[in-house]
Amino acid sequence: MNVTLVVIEFLLLQTVKPLEDFIWQNFNKETIILISSNLDTLDDRLIFILYLPQPKLIIHPKKSPNLEIFNNYIITETNLTSLSLSINSLKYKTQTKGRFLIIPHKDFSEDETKSAFETLWSHYIYNVVIYINWTSFVTWYPYSFENHCGTVFNLMENIKFPYDNKIPRRLQGCSINASWDELALAIKNPLDKRDPGYSVRLLDTVAEKTNANIIYLKRNAKYMSNGIKQFSKWKNELLEQTIDLAFVIKNVPEPLGPEFEMSVSYFETYCFFVLPPRRKITSSTNTLVIFSAEIWSLIAITIIFMTVLLKNFTERSLQHCFFEVIRFMLQSSIKRVPKTTLTRFTFVFFFFYNCNLSWIYVSQLSGVLSKPSYEPKISTIQDLALSNKVLRFNNLWDQFFKGRIFEKEIFEKKISIPDEKNSFKDQLTEFLKNLDHGFINSNSRMHFIKNYEKLHAVSHDKITTLHSHLMFRKAFPFSVRFNDVLLHIIEGGLISKWFDESQIAVEKLSVREYENVEGYLDLDRIICVFVLLGSNTRSLGWNKKVDRDSPSTARSSGIQAKNVNPMKYIWYDSDSDRVKRGPDTQFSSPRRTPKGSASPRRYVVENRVYFDRQLTV
Repeated sequence: MNVTLVVIEFLLLQTVKPLEDFIWQNFNKETIILISSNLDTLDDRLIFILYLPQPKLIIHPKKSPNLEIFNNYIITETNLTSLSLSINSLKYKTQTKGRFLIIPHKDFSEDETKSAFETLWSHYIYNVVIYINWTSFVTWYPYSFENHCGTVFNLMENIKFPYDNKIPRRLQGCSINASWDELALAIKNPLDKRDPGYSVRLLDTVAEKTNANIIYLKRNAKYMSNGIKQFSKWKNELLEQTIDLAFVIKNVPEPLGPEFEMSVSYFETYCFFVLPPRRKITSSTNTLVIFSAEIWSLIAITIIFMTVLLKNFTERSLQHCFFEVIRFMLQSSIKRVPKTTLTRFTFVFFFFYNCNLSWIYVSQLSGVLSKPSYEPKISTIQDLALSNKVLRFNNLWDQFFKGRIFEKEIFEKKISIPDEKNSFKDQLTEFLKNLDHGFINSNSRMHFIKNYEKLHAVSHDKITTLHSHLMFRKAFPFSVRFNDVLLHIIEGGLISKWFDESQIAVEKLSVREYENVEGYLDLDRIICVFVLLGSNTRSLGWNKKVDRDSPSTARSSGIQAKNVNPMKYIWYDSDSDRVKRGPDTQFSSPRRTPKGSASPRRYVVENRVYFDRQLTV
C-alpha cells in the first residue's frame, strides 16, 4: 500500500513539476487570473496554484468582471466544449494580448488541440500555450510563413520562450479587411489609387510599412453619412463579416463600444457655423459721427475758448462773440481786423487750426461716402444666438448645444434637415444657392468652396473638434504596430501634404454675388450734394464778400464810392459813435475815415444807409 502511494506521489510530482516551473518562469510575480467553470471539482493536480506566492484571482467565466487590466490568465476546463463556452463568456473582458495558459483536464488529440487554437484565434487570442496530456506545452505562431496568416495550425512543442515574437513587425502580406464610407477629402474612393483621399493614403502607407494587404470592402453601410443612428447596424456588420478596421471621426477618443479599439488621432478638424457674407448697409448718420467723442469735445472746448477770448478783446456780448467764432469757422472771415498783436496771432493760429480741421473732416467724409459699412461681425455662438440669423443643421449636432446657456436660442433658430438632404454636398449646395441661413461646416470642408473667404465664419467659438481615427476590432493583433507607424507618419508631416494634394482635383462651388438690400452711400445720392454743400460753406462766404465789393454791385445800388450825389445827408462816425449833421449845402467831398480805422463810415441819405467802401481798411 505504501509503495502504491509513493508511486502515485512520484507520478503526480512528475506531472505538476513542469507546470509549476512553467508558471514560475513565464508569469513572474504578476497577478494570476484562474478561470474555470468547475471550480468545485478542480483537478487535484492544480491545487498547487492556490499556494503560489503570486496574487491570485479565481473567477467563474459567467460571472467574470472586466479583467483587461491583467496580463496572466490560466483557464482550466474539462473538454473542448467547455473551453469554447468559457471563451465566449469572457468575450471583450480580457486583455487578448496577454498570456494565456490552457490546461484541459482530459487528454487532447492533435485535432482537438488545433480546434482549441482555432477557437481562441477567432477571438484574436493568439498568445496561447496549451498544456496537453499533462506532458507537453504546445503553441503556434499565426503569422509565421508556414501558418499562412493564421489559416494553418502548425503546432510547436516545448518552446523555451513560447510567448515571445508572436506578432512580427512585418505581416508577410496578410489580408486585413477595411470598411469605409465616403467622407469629403478624407475618403474619396479607396479603389482609385490616384486620388483616394488623405485617410486612405495614410492607411495604405501603414500597410506598406507593415507589409499588410488592405482589402477595402466594396459594399459598406453609410455609417458616417447617415449619422449615428446607423452605427449599431454597422457595428453588427463589422462583427459578422469579420471586418478588422474602419475609418471613424469622433469628438472624443473613445470607441463606439466594448467590441472595438481606437488608434491614435491622426487628424483634427474644427467645426463651426458658417453664415452668408455680411450685408452692406447704409447709414447717413455716419456723416455726423465721423469724429470720436474726444474730437468733438476738443472742438467744443476750442469754440468756448475763442468765444471768451473774443469777448475780452472786443467787450461785446457773449452771444455776439459766439456767433462770430462760428462764422469764422464756417467762412474763415472776421468783421474787423484785431488791433493787438496777440489777438492777431491767436486768430491766425485759429485759422490754421480750422483749415486742418476742415481738411480732416472732408477726408473722413469722403471715406464714408465711398466706402460701405457692413453688418456687425458675429464672432461667437452667443452672438449668433442673439442675432436674427436662421440656422439649418441635422439632429446629429444637437448634443453639442445641450446644456449651454444659449441652447434655447439656438434651437429656436434651427430648421431641421430632411433625411434625403442629409449629405454634406446637399447641405452645401442648398446653402450656396439661397444664402439665407447658416449651417455647420469644418475647416477641412471649406475647401469645397472656391471663394470661401467671402463667407462669414463664426470661427471664434468652435462647436466641437473632431478627431480622425482608425477603429480596430477588439484585440486586433496589429493595433500596437499600426499605432507606432501612425505616430511616425504624423511626426513626418505627411498628413498635411496629403491633405493639400486631396484638394487639387476637388470640384468646388462658388459663392454667388450677394445682392444687398441697401446700397452703400456714394456721391450720386442727392443727400451727398447737401452734405458737401454744408462742408464748403466758407467758400460761399468768400464769394459773397467778393460780389458785394464789386463795382457792379455798387452801380446796381445807385451808389458811387468816391462821389455822392449832392443832397442833405447825415453821416455816422463809427469811430466816435456819434451822429453828425452836415451843412445844407451840396456835399462835394465826404469826410474821410482816419488812416488805420477798422471800419468804414456810414452815410444816411434819404433814410438809406450806405458804406463808403473806398475808405474801408
